[in-house]
Amino acid sequence: MRVTDESYHQLSRSGLRRVTDRVTRLRAEAASGVRIQGASDGGADGRRVGALDLAVRSLESLAGARDTEAEIAGARAGAWQEVADQLTRARVIVLEVLSQPHPGPERLAAAEALEGLLEEFRASAGGTFRGADLVELGALDRPELRGATSYSGRTGAEAGPGTDGGTGIAFLRFAHSRTSLGDGAGRRGGDSVSGLRPAENSPASDSVLGTHQVGIERNPLTGDLLLSLDGGPAVRADGSETALVVRNAEGDAVHLDVTGVAPLFTGTVTVRGEGTMSFGGGGPVVPVDFSADQLVTDAAGRPTRVDTRGVRRTGDEEIRYSGTGGPAEILEGLVRLLRDPVPSQGLADRLRGVLTEIDRLHDAALGEVLRTADRQTEATSAADVARALGDRTETERALLAEPDFPVLLSDLARGETLLGLLYQVTGLIQGL
Repeated sequence: MRVTDESYHQLSRSGLRRVTDRVTRLRAEAASGVRIQGASDGGADGRRVGALDLAVRSLESLAGARDTEAEIAGARAGAWQEVADQLTRARVIVLEVLSQPHPGPERLAAAEALEGLLEEFRASAGGTFRGADLVELGALDRPELRGATSYSGRTGAEAGPGTDGGTGIAFLRFAHSRTSLGDGAGRRGGDSVSGLRPAENSPASDSVLGTHQVGIERNPLTGDLLLSLDGGPAVRADGSETALVVRNAEGDAVHLDVTGVAPLFTGTVTVRGEGTMSFGGGGPVVPVDFSADQLVTDAAGRPTRVDTRGVRRTGDEEIRYSGTGGPAEILEGLVRLLRDPVPSQGLADRLRGVLTEIDRLHDAALGEVLRTADRQTEATSAADVARALGDRTETERALLAEPDFPVLLSDLARGETLLGLLYQVTGLIQGL
């Protein structure tokens, strides 16, 4: 009899515990509105809810990332539009200079305006948004557009054979180092036949490069010397001058010591000016060898091939590498060109060439405006799609996680009734 009594007690306690747990869970679900997985329930629904919850969070993260991408693309489109507008204004400034038959003060005013524009460009190009660069200047590089290299013609240098590596507008500086006269056998490289020799300040002061001619004549009445360079204006000398400046029609100068000129000498003496060329900024200095194909590199190691056979004077030779260079390079070169007190030959043609580069950059900048605007649209659409998918997934997760309230209330009522009966039965069993 005692074994049977113990069995009744165990059965009543076990049943009471199971029903109590179930009723407790049903009450919690009714209070929270969230389905609670019991130990005896299958785990499929719980795993499904967990997977959907993870998917919702992932889609929310994706939408946020695409929103940020769209914001950055929008900021980039705006920055590129600023660059395009700045290039348009630069074009207008150049056209105003070209409209003047004899631009003088207009050149300096244009240079000042372009310098201000250059500062605006640097601000636009250096801008960032959320840690991202707004303007990627490399996007303007179009190697396939590289054209011929053109020279201003100031020094007499011309483009050599082959393809150059420079970009934008550069200035190749030609400097004087030494002058020799005639056979060069005399003092300081002077001419032993005529007695004419370079002045002591000749290396630092002469501007002649290559081969020139000094003509020497005499006034038959006074015996004074008349010297000219390359047939230019004649300069009178009484024979005591140690640093006589003689210029040709182009303004090239040679400094001469005439104290040793032979008393009866008249005729011409060959002048040979030696010098160097370099791009500056740390680039190598190369002796000019007056050949058809001389190589010189800039500070970045980019090569330029120069025909130096016709080089005749010192100065900065403006070089334009057609189809290359960014806005800063073009605007800097343009400012330097306009500020030059001795403008390049054919200034109008040089400015028209720069206009071609400005138009190229403007078209490229507008292309970047369209590309980044399209990227903004794509990113916005992707964010909207991710957000919509997240909303649908959240709805599915919520429906799976929420209990079926009619069934829940029905189960809870039955559980409450059963729980009450079990308490009664347990009481009776314990009284046996």
